Amino acid sequence: MSTVSICIPTYGMKGSGDFYLQKNLSSIFLQSRVPDEVIISDHSNDDIIENVAKRWEKFLNIKYYRNKNKVGTISANLNNCIEKSNCEIIDFMLQDDYYFNSYSLQHRLNVLGDKNWSVTSTIHFSPEENRFFWHLIPKYSENIYLGGNTIGSPSLLTMKKEGAPLFDESLLMLTDCDYYKQLYDKFGLPNTDKEITSVSCIWEGQSQNSISKEKMEEEIKIVEAKYK
Repeated sequence: MSTVSICIPTYGMKGSGDFYLQKNLSSIFLQSRVPDEVIISDHSNDDIIENVAKRWEKFLNIKYYRNKNKVGTISANLNNCIEKSNCEIIDFMLQDDYYFNSYSLQHRLNVLGDKNWSVTSTIHFSPEENRFFWHLIPKYSENIYLGGNTIGSPSLLTMKKEGAPLFDESLLMLTDCDYYKQLYDKFGLPNTDKEITSVSCIWEGQSQNSISKEKMEEEIKIVEAKYK
């Protein structure tokens, strides 16, 4: 049986980081397939996330790393997770998302199979409105790197570590779209599945809500030049 890392990039989230990480780790603890390790890469400037990680060490094999590289850039935090992972398979879970049920991780591994990467479905959740909405069934699209994200966040991504590329650290908003393009160019189409395996929280304090129109236009120019 292949070894599995669950990789979680974290930051303070304007004071909400500990709440969301607790919920995330709780969903990992309930998985029928116990991960071999949980990698937490932390961009926080305080000890709040680290203290949450320490409280969970008796329940999960948590490996916590304070990451001072490019603080505020999620791609740098994701890359640190990849580099610190000691397992054959990486399953990503963003800090404010969580597994849908106790079988979710095992199902994601089943969907991956012999492929290098796979993406599964999510249901979105609004904490402010306390409601679920938008069951996203992922599919790869040719121009995904330009921002038409038909797959969703990295919380839907499972991949084999060997040969996997790194995230482009010059990008913020398009980091996941660009990464899917990299994976496609290297390994071809992913395995996909319509069964929900994660809950994606959509809330006001998310970092992508602060990215300016000018920054988005700059990133589109970067990826256009990259893949022209």
